Amino acid sequence: NTSNLPLRGRKGMFYEGGIRVPLIVRHKGHLAEGEVTDEAVHSIDFYPTFAELANIPLPGDHEHTLDGESWVKVLRGQDMERRDLFWHFPGYMDDRQRPNSLILSRIGRDYYKLFYFYEEDRFELYNISRDLGERQNLMEGTIDASHKRIAVSMSIRLREWLQESGARMGTWRESGETVGYPPIFPENRPVRE
Repeated sequence: NTSNLPLRGRKGMFYEGGIRVPLIVRHKGHLAEGEVTDEAVHSIDFYPTFAELANIPLPGDHEHTLDGESWVKVLRGQDMERRDLFWHFPGYMDDRQRPNSLILSRIGRDYYKLFYFYEEDRFELYNISRDLGERQNLMEGTIDASHKRIAVSMSIRLREWLQESGARMGTWRESGETVGYPPIFPENRPVRE
């Protein structure tokens, strides 16, 4: 085990200490030196990126469903069009993971992460652009009206992605029933205007 401070968590967790890694690209003669971006990319994006760089067409959805998106635009100094990244973990892994799903969304220039923990029926929301260590859960106590709007919108997209992708869900130990998809963030939570 190692410390990933100031990031929260470690390998095998969905907090930034478990999923955030630096990405360094060198393509002499094709990329400007010293450029830095905070654009979020995922390992699933490498295949379409390399295919685009090599001018190789990707298979259609009827042959192979593609989860990733090329980040060649980022290499050219532009933003990706993708708004959301998703993770889903319906099981257990020692003390690091319990059943949860999450969505990472870019809203304006900021990135937000919304977790849903199935066993506790609980949401956590972080602005990782301003709180990289994920120390301030924006869903605790009386929440800000703008954070509530963000949580509602992100919870809708998370639920839709889980449904559209046919994500496998766990079962409740006591009843043996299949765990349902996360709810939409409750509209009736008190807010601070």
